[in-house]
This record gives sequence, structure tokens and C-alpha cells, in this order.
Amino acid sequence: MNKEELASEIIKICNCLGLIENKVTTTIIERNIIKSLEDIVFVENLLNILYKNIKSKKYSNILNFKKVENTLIELEKIRLKLDLEGL
Repeated sequence: MNKEELASEIIKICNCLGLIENKVTTTIIERNIIKSLEDIVFVENLLNILYKNIKSKKYSNILNFKKVENTLIELEKIRLKLDLEGL
């Protein structure tokens, strides 16, 4: 999954979770996410926020868990790559 697709999926998940309002222009957010995927602190915080909110049972009917799982795997890959580069 390339960074543009990943950013788009992150925005969709955040919209479903109510973390981002639907009225917000997603192109600006998408560009900021793509830039921030190079920062390990951003990626770790994003993962923590998503894990915490996804575990809530009230979103079990809304989310496509296969897409969420793939998105989280991609974020974990990025986090691991950034972590290893920092050594």
C-alpha cells in the first residue's frame, strides 16, 4: 500500500471513529499525514489512538475490520522501519 492509499484509509477510519469531522477538507489532512509518516512519534501516537478507539465495541458494526487490519499492519511496518533506522 502506498502512502497516499494509507493516508486515505487512515482518514476513512478516523471519520468512522468520529476522530475527524466529515466537514473537514481531507486533502490538507492527507498531505499532512503523508509528510508525518516519516516521524516515528506521529506513527506511534496514531497507532495508539487507533488501537484505543477500535477496541470500543460501539464501532464493531461500522468498521470493515479487514481494511482496518491492513492499515494497522502498514502503520506497524512503517513504525518498525523508522525504529530500525534510528538505531
